[in-house]
Amino acid sequence: MDHASLHFGKPIGNLSYADIIAYFQIPRAESATLEFKSSPPRSNFDAGLGKVARGISSFLNANGGILVWGAPTASKQAGGSADEFSGDLCPLREYVPKDTVINRINSLISPLPAGLQVQILRDGENCLYIFEVQESRTKPHMFGHSYYIRLDGQSHPAPHYLVDALMKQVTYPDIAGVIAFHSLQESSKDKRSTEMAMTIGLFNFSPFQNEENISYKLTISGGYLSNSLNMIQTRNPAYAAGGFQVVHENAVDVLHFGTPKSFLERVAFNDQTLRMTKNMLYLDLSFGGKRSPAKISSYVLDLSKYWVEMDPKDAVIYTKENILFADKEQKSREDELQDFKNQ
Repeated sequence: MDHASLHFGKPIGNLSYADIIAYFQIPRAESATLEFKSSPPRSNFDAGLGKVARGISSFLNANGGILVWGAPTASKQAGGSADEFSGDLCPLREYVPKDTVINRINSLISPLPAGLQVQILRDGENCLYIFEVQESRTKPHMFGHSYYIRLDGQSHPAPHYLVDALMKQVTYPDIAGVIAFHSLQESSKDKRSTEMAMTIGLFNFSPFQNEENISYKLTISGGYLSNSLNMIQTRNPAYAAGGFQVVHENAVDVLHFGTPKSFLERVAFNDQTLRMTKNMLYLDLSFGGKRSPAKISSYVLDLSKYWVEMDPKDAVIYTKENILFADKEQKSREDELQDFKNQ
């Protein structure tokens, strides 16, 4: 859901500092999908992060929403009605890069939240942090040692019966798969090629659900998998002719929370293999288990100026990890069937 457009009239990526100033020119109240946090003059990013993460966890466990960090200070209303927020903003005076913000939030919430967006709006040294949170498919999420939920426009510890109900909503484990890139070296199997060592990591971020029979498929373009040149080939994992793909069925029998599994692969490339992709190396890792829906992690490396001593992490120019196939831009049903028949 586009919560930002619902509340501000435009997507989160199009918001400006002036938009937030204008928004609070009239009194605003918190709601089931809206929370405001101000930043006292002598406060800093670390001091306020916990309350922000708590609010985000409550949105994950409910219907999602928007959290504005740097909002005006709340004013108490007569008669005990809800607080109102209007007037001068109370921004942070500390800029923290977007990736760092997301990583810090992720470290405070378990299981790892997905689909969290943050927009940092700056006016000189003043910073506003706007968070858009989607309802989680893997709730409940824990902050600290408690589960929080949105009740009466506030973040409150969830009663036991609600936690129990949230637990029963979880229908599949939250599985993640990533590729870590390591070193380059001259290929021992083809002296014309350079090899890159890398590790495929598979994780289960659901504390109370194990996953079974996890399989993965790695497809590459611009190079080939070195193990495809082995004289004796196994049926599982199975390497395609030309080395552009490996399929590992049931790579992990049971994947527990906190015990990731890793698999070493080597990708070889040379001037000839890279010529077809204009010096780009493309890698797609797709994976899934018995109950978890399939996901994909994609990477692009620019190898136009590679040398053996370089760190391949420096060549990564694109990363998009753990995207549900259901959330990708899919072909129509008819196109999918026609492509299959045209093979």
